[in-house]
Parts: sequence; C-alpha cells; structure tokens
Amino acid sequence: MRIDEIKGGAVVTSYTRWLESVQVKGTENQEVCVTFSPLFEHIWLESKKRLPERVAKEPANIGLRSQYSIRLYGWAKKYTPVGKKRISLEELRKVLGLELVRGAEGNIIQEPPLPVWANFRQRALDIAILEITKKTDLKIVIESLERSKHRRVTAVTFVIEEQAVPDVD
Repeated sequence: MRIDEIKGGAVVTSYTRWLESVQVKGTENQEVCVTFSPLFEHIWLESKKRLPERVAKEPANIGLRSQYSIRLYGWAKKYTPVGKKRISLEELRKVLGLELVRGAEGNIIQEPPLPVWANFRQRALDIAILEITKKTDLKIVIESLERSKHRRVTAVTFVIEEQAVPDVD
C-alpha cells in the first residue's frame, strides 16, 4: 500500500503492508484476530478523526462507490469554474491511481493496471464518469481525445459542469 503524508512541508511516500499478522484461534468456533501494521494503523486513526470534516466539505463524494469515481470527482471539482480541462493520459492515470509504481531504488513495484486504452476507458474512466454524473453535483463529459501519430491516446479533454444533485434511490 502507498501512503503519502506531509511531514515538515514535504511529501513523504511510504510503502507498507496493511497487516502485521492474522491469527486464527480455536478449532470449532474459530476467531480471527487481525493486527494492522503500525504505519497503517496510524494513518487509519488520523483518517477517522478527519472523516466528519471531509464529509461536511464534500457531501456528494460520499455516495460514490468506485475508487476511480472518488478520485476523478476530487480532481474535476477543482476545474468546475473553468468548465473544460485537458489532461494528458499519463496525468489522468496518476489521478485515478493507475500509474506505474517505482521503489526508492527505481525498481518497479507495481506495473500500471489497465495498460490498454480500451480497458482503461471501459473499466475505470467510463464507470467513474457515469457514477459521478448520476450521483453528484458534477456532470463530466469527454469532449475529445488527442492521439499520437500511431493512434495511441495521449490526452483527454473533459467538459466539467455543475448540475443539481440527482435524486438517488
């Protein structure tokens, strides 16, 4: 898991596992005990303290289920006053958390998920846009795609507009 924190005015990125240990007790009525890693536990406890404040600031964000929707909504909300925003595919991957992850020594820790544009669009981007439009105060539409001379998508232009929050049943 990747954790970005601000310490002393600088962003510090840590890579850790969520769990320190998992213990199973008993034979018939088994009980599972989970111990979180200390770094994750610290982040979790801090997040719980800040959750009510965040909910008050961004109430539309709470109805979103997809991690991609939450991330895209946070990014798009900043550009609502502009109405239109062009973003490179590389930057969009970072916004959605789908980038290549390298360790401190430069070695690859995680390959980028959904490397093919069609899969990226179908499984992450289109789902996020649809969910945001159905459940929040934003309407996002892909206006255009920029392509390289080899027909690879290199950038996306979004139209971002405010809308009345739809009634979600």
